[in-house]
This record gives sequence, C-alpha cells and structure tokens, in this order.
Amino acid sequence: MKGFTLIETVLVLLILALMMSLVAPRVLSFQRSGSLRNAAEEVVDILRLSQSRSYSSFRSSVWSVSFESDQFILFKGTDFEERTEDYDHIYKLPGSVEFGETTLPNGIVSFEKLDGKTDSTGFIELKEADGGNVKSVCVTEYIIKLCDNVD
Repeated sequence: MKGFTLIETVLVLLILALMMSLVAPRVLSFQRSGSLRNAAEEVVDILRLSQSRSYSSFRSSVWSVSFESDQFILFKGTDFEERTEDYDHIYKLPGSVEFGETTLPNGIVSFEKLDGKTDSTGFIELKEADGGNVKSVCVTEYIIKLCDNVD
C-alpha cells in the first residue's frame, strides 16, 4: 500500500490551517503599517513640493496644501475657496489610513514665494483606520518631516 490515508491528509491540512491562522494577522498588520508609512511619506513629499514651487515662484505664485478627511490637495495660491482648480493635484489616502488630529491652522499649509517659509506650523497625524498605529508629520517654518508621535 502506497499513499496517504484520509486521516493523515486531514491532519496535515489542520496543521497548515493552524499555521496560517497564526501568520495571517501579522502579515495584515505589516501591510497596514506599510500603507501608513507610505501615506505619511507622501504627505511630506507633497508639502516639500509645495514649498519648492513657492520658493521658485513656479507659475508666479505661492503654493499650498489643504488637508481634508480622506485626501489632501496641492493647489496654487493661499485661499482654498478662491483657487483655480485647473492647477489642483489631488492625493487620496489609502482606505486603511485616515487623518487624525492636526494643529495646522484651517488644515492648510501655505509657503511664501522666494524663501519657502510658512507661518502654518504644527503637525498633522495620520492613523490606521482601525485605530492602530499613528504617524505624525511636523511642519516648522522651513522644515517638513516625519516626527515622533505628538501627544
């Protein structure tokens, strides 16, 4: 007699299922934390792009970033309501990430022409939608970076 019995096959399948149930949550957690970090880094990159465009007076204007519930928008000018939407660049957050607390005035960061300075200093939190990990982006007069989580 060659081959495996039904009991041996079922036993191996049960062991594999048990192993998968132990590994799957860790894989999902790793994936969510990667999405959070990527989203936070994208916020930093877009803020720096806005600063760079203002510094170089790209299109003879200052540039700003507005933060909304599930997206952030790079726009030309300082007044979000009076902007020309033709110049907007909209960035959506992944479904597993959302904005948390912020200390940015009106949820907008604007940069001055020629020196790239901002008066919109503070931080904005990004968090996992299930309430897990949090990443903070800090904005000072000239520096934009990921920072330790702010309490």
